Amino acid sequence: METPVETRDRGDILALLRETASRYRAGDGEGFAGGLREAEEAIETRTTREGAAATRSLRGELLLVTALGHLRDPERLSALYAQAEPLMDGRSQVLGPHDPFHQGASGVLGLVHRTPGTARRAADHLKRAVEIHHRLTGGGAGVDLLCEADLAYYSGDLQTGEVLAYRAIYAAHHEGQDVLLLDAAKLLAHLVKHRGDFRGWQVAVDLLNHEEGTKRPNEALCQEKRAGLLDELLLSLGDLSPGERTRTIPPLSLHPFHRFTTFWNHLLYLFYSSRHEQFLGASEAFLDLCGKEQIPLSEAYTLFFQGASLLALGRRDEARERVDRGCRTVVPDGLYLVAAETSPLLGDLVEEWLRRHDPSALKTVRRIREGLASHLGDLREAIRRGNIAEALSDRELAVARLAAEGLRNADIACRLSITEHTVKSHLKAVFSKLEVARRYELRERLTR
Repeated sequence: METPVETRDRGDILALLRETASRYRAGDGEGFAGGLREAEEAIETRTTREGAAATRSLRGELLLVTALGHLRDPERLSALYAQAEPLMDGRSQVLGPHDPFHQGASGVLGLVHRTPGTARRAADHLKRAVEIHHRLTGGGAGVDLLCEADLAYYSGDLQTGEVLAYRAIYAAHHEGQDVLLLDAAKLLAHLVKHRGDFRGWQVAVDLLNHEEGTKRPNEALCQEKRAGLLDELLLSLGDLSPGERTRTIPPLSLHPFHRFTTFWNHLLYLFYSSRHEQFLGASEAFLDLCGKEQIPLSEAYTLFFQGASLLALGRRDEARERVDRGCRTVVPDGLYLVAAETSPLLGDLVEEWLRRHDPSALKTVRRIREGLASHLGDLREAIRRGNIAEALSDRELAVARLAAEGLRNADIACRLSITEHTVKSHLKAVFSKLEVARRYELRERLTR
């Protein structure tokens, strides 16, 4: 039987607040709101009985947990933290250093940027909120850095964005902010993609793949998030290998944060599979979600991809309307990269809009677009070769390359100083690992 509110001692209330915070992280909005009401009532009862001084720090803890529901409103968030700080007796006993400050699906900037034209102001408020949060809990380190990295990235300042992303990775790793580390690694991958940096890409992917084990506080959350982010990176290159996991719209039962990422991956799969009619249908539901949750960045990406699908279907006027809506969503904040990344899919529609409405941005958009176009193919090729090299042993790769050049087994054996039987064994393993059946297929895999 639940302990009556009027008899709850300090330990009971702290336990209730911890449970309420857990409900928020589990995506249980109703349970979170109910827990806050219950905790507030319990604190008020104790205040009436024992006086305000006896419940001072409990009221501070309640404000900290309440703030979890306002992570997407950094101005309100910093105000709640400022109210909580003078009430606290040292560090929080409810929220600890490993509790994720950020676990959203659209990056830190996407979390706090809810209205076009407010990105810079939101980032400044977030910085103040993170500073107080870190003093009160010991956690949150690097969130503000990653938000600044996001801003630099989407503004087209890729060099600054990469420096800040690495700094966020270091802070997240040093402070044990596992959830934040995944988002920083994803952003790093997108940044280095623009200069075809395979080694930087591998650093980012290795960070995403790295698992510390099930004993870490946020491992369950990280496992699901990790898979979604890796799929997103592959799909952003037009790689449809995660197709089995992205063929259907994710179920409503999935955690809201993970459902958002999985839904976006489903749209990318449909788009890069040239299933444009299906993409247009499914993306309308995603647009509704972006509007409801107020995520302008994701809304703009969706609109630009819709424009590309409409253009592919010969519906140019409708495509132009999507480009107009997309540009009006990101241009007020100078977040030109969204338009630049998708403009190769949109013919001259993006530049046509900019010439009319923001000609000063044309140079930035062209620079981003041309840089990505010149490096993306090289990165795809380096990733493909790297994946093949990773799948094969050094000797198998040497045998495969010589076979692809047209050498017979006897010639390969002579070249590598091994027996023909060993050559046959290695080729059998190569064919199996690369899923090919003939030498001409092997040659295509290694040379295309």
